[in-house]
Formats: sequence, structure tokens, C-alpha cells
Amino acid sequence: MNTEFAAKTNDSLPNYIIETDCGQQWQVALKVINQSLTIMQEIRNRGSEESPILISEIRAEAMEKVLEWCHRHKDDAPFVANRPCIKHHRHSKARPIPLPKWDKTFLGDMNTILLLQVLDATTTLKIPKLMEYTCQIVGKLAMKKTADDIRKLFTDGEEGRDLTQPGPSHSRRM
Repeated sequence: MNTEFAAKTNDSLPNYIIETDCGQQWQVALKVINQSLTIMQEIRNRGSEESPILISEIRAEAMEKVLEWCHRHKDDAPFVANRPCIKHHRHSKARPIPLPKWDKTFLGDMNTILLLQVLDATTTLKIPKLMEYTCQIVGKLAMKKTADDIRKLFTDGEEGRDLTQPGPSHSRRM
């Protein structure tokens, strides 16, 4: 079991075990996983940290990246999803929230497959800030590309599978 994201022994917050369907487990501090609205609801529903929280629709590598991001942002102020639009001074279109340098590097260094898996995980786990940032990176990847280029970008070359569609492990069990 990976304990990299666990609370230290002198921390008063509990740890929870997150488990993917492949059996990979992480011991994670409450302060780290409170970024996920889905997991927090599951914790409220069960009231105990003894049994693992099963996340069956997320691959282990993507979950690792999500937990790494949540750990990095564990002390951030809550993300306000319904924030007022930021307007360009010359245009009336809203622009995205600024993407911090660490997040830009963290997400930008991922291959397309992992990036899309992380985006899918943010949707499942309901992590609005990470979803916002990931969507910005994906949007920049697709910007100024032809339809064929975008299709190639979002298709797994080895399997020929459309990465925008759920794979065989996407049964919603939570």
C-alpha cells in the first residue's frame, strides 16, 4: 500500500484507503482527498475510515497522478466553480482561470492518454479545479488542429480505441 499521501502520525486528521479495481491501494489523508466531492460524499455516507473506498472506474496510474495533484493542493482555498467570468479587455468572451506554472508543467508533461485518463478521473471524482486545469491543457492540444489531427490525438494508436469513449473498465460502481 502506498502511504505517500497519508497524514503523518502527529496529524489529527484520519487516513482513508483508496483502492482501484486492479487492487492498487493508497493510504490518503483526509486533507488530501477533500478536493474530491465524490470521495467526501462517500466518507459522509459510510462514517468510518476502516474499509477501503473502491474507485473502480479509474486506472491506477491516473489515480496516482490525481492524488499527487491533490496532495500538492491540499492547503489551497476551496475552488469556486461559479466564479464570475473574467473578461478580456478587448473581447466579451470569458477566459479561463490562470494556470499556475506547477500545474502547467505537471499536466503538460503527461502523454495524451494519461492526460485524458486524468480528465476522466476528475469527472468521476468531481475535482473541479483539476478538471478546469486539465480541460485547458486538452483544449490547447486540440487548438488549431484539423479534425483528422484531433482524431489521431484522441485515439490510442496501439489499440485504435477512441480515448474520448469509456473503456471496458468504466463500470460506475461508486
